[in-house]
Amino acid sequence: IEEISNGVKAILEEDTALCRKASLYLCHRYSRKTLKEIGSYFGIGESAVSQASHRFKLTLDNDRKLRKKINYISKRLNLCNV
Repeated sequence: IEEISNGVKAILEEDTALCRKASLYLCHRYSRKTLKEIGSYFGIGESAVSQASHRFKLTLDNDRKLRKKINYISKRLNLCNV
């Protein structure tokens, strides 16, 4: 979780709110950690992790520029759905 979060911070350093949302989304999607573990890291509850991740996914579906950024970050961090 920390590795993903730090990687996102290094790339999206200018926007802390976007950085947090993207980190949470990528951790939820790729880290294989439980909602409880992710929530504990970000200081939020399990359902909040799920909701925030879902909302960010909806944003990605409608924002091509942001989707390209997130795909770039995923590739840079060597994230994959294994």
